[in-house]
Amino acid sequence: MIFFDFIIIVLMIQSIFFGLSCLEKKFLKNQNTSPYEVVDNLSLLWFKRIRIFNNILVAIEIVTIGSPDIQYITMGTILIFIGTSFRIGAIRSLAQFWNFNVVRYTNQPIVTTGIYKYFSHPSYIGNIANVGVYMLFGAILSASFATVWLCLFASYRISLERKHALCR
Repeated sequence: MIFFDFIIIVLMIQSIFFGLSCLEKKFLKNQNTSPYEVVDNLSLLWFKRIRIFNNILVAIEIVTIGSPDIQYITMGTILIFIGTSFRIGAIRSLAQFWNFNVVRYTNQPIVTTGIYKYFSHPSYIGNIANVGVYMLFGAILSASFATVWLCLFASYRISLERKHALCR
């Protein structure tokens, strides 16, 4: 019975992240077709692997702790809303230059409009805020772990973007 619950929880969490990803892709109407150089795609591979590992940790935490309290559900919902808003704002501002990988397009200007007028890296802020998914389930330890590794992931990618003059 516990194993079945564990599998269901992992699938639910993966489905939520898949849904958020589909929502983001909906805003990618005009993908840039100009030549580009992939600066980094290895970090994205590690990001996916660590997220799956973290989702398994969440399931273990949920099976051992039980149902979440209402304050975790509320906080999780608020964080998901904020995180998704930041990510969609970043995608809309970058328009055809947005990509899951760190890439440099030949005709890419540094974007300083939209949400980028106020934040240098709104997509990463949104990604970090999406730990609200874990809080929905009351998985505070996993949310803490995810926050740490997402901050490390964002720091690494921001340093790459600055090194290759992709941001201000």
